[in-house]
Parts: sequence; C-alpha cells; structure tokens
Amino acid sequence: MTPGRGPGFAPLAFVKDDAYLLSLRALAARPAEEFAVEVVTPHLAVTLVGAASTSSAAAVRTLSMLPGHEARVRTWLAPVRKRAGANPFAHMVTLGRAPNNDLCLEHPNVSKFHAYLRREGAGWALVDARSLNGTWVNGERLAPERAAALKDGDEVRLGEGVFLRYLEPPGLYRHLRCA
Repeated sequence: MTPGRGPGFAPLAFVKDDAYLLSLRALAARPAEEFAVEVVTPHLAVTLVGAASTSSAAAVRTLSMLPGHEARVRTWLAPVRKRAGANPFAHMVTLGRAPNNDLCLEHPNVSKFHAYLRREGAGWALVDARSLNGTWVNGERLAPERAAALKDGDEVRLGEGVFLRYLEPPGLYRHLRCA
C-alpha cells in the first residue's frame, strides 16, 4: 500500500454481487459515447476497511461496518446525488453515519454528519462538516467548512478506514472497463 493512500485505490476491487455495479458494467461494455449518454452523474467508489454490508449498498445507499467481522476491504459505487426524503439540505449531498445522510457510511470513524458535496460551477466540491476525525483530499486535510474542488480520480479519506475515489463519468467508464 502506498503511504497516505487507502487500500481501495488502484486498482478498484468492486463488490462483485452488487446489482447496481452489474448494471453499470453492462453499460460500460458499450462504446464510451453511449455510456456517457446513459451515465451523466459522478460516482464515489467507497471503500470501508473492515467492512461488511448487511444488504446491497446500492439499494439502500448504506454501507455498514459490522462488529465482530474480520478485517475486510470492500468497494461499492454510489452516485453523487440526493436521496429522496433523506434531509432538507437541497444544496448538498451529505455523507455521514446518521441514517438521514444521502450516503450513509456506518463506520465508527465517520461522524454523524461528516462532510458534504456541493455544486461549484460545472463540478463538485467537498466540504468537511466539522467532523471529529477529519476529511482529506489527495492527502491534504481539509479545514472545517472549507471547500475543495474535486476532479476525476481524486482520493478522499474520511477519518481512518473510509476511502473514496471521486469518478466523473469518463473515469468511471475507464475503471469499469479495466475492473
């Protein structure tokens, strides 16, 4: 493992039985132009170290770390978008341990409301929501409430044990084609 980088980065070893991943892989079998028409939303490749999931991560958009399981590294894909009825924060896609987040990450090192993504121009930015264990982008810790513009392939860490890779549709296509 490269110092300062999580185990989920390069290459991405996706959970094989995830129905959402299977549908994305089917789309990635098409030419890139067709994929780009169907998949317009950026995605997060989410890796929880020591994690297991009680159900399909894509179905409920909740990733869990269950006590008593041996260390595992699993990676799921989650689209960057609001979850209907999750919370009243229309201008942000929230990340955290609480069930009202848009992407719920049940991991002991993730705060209830850890960070959020927001639109900035044509792209997305990540903001640490004053989390206890911190948020990093490409190895640099974010100051609380300060935005960091994300670009395709950026590596994000939430506390210890939760690693994300931000993938714009072209980057997602490349990863799905080589996974």
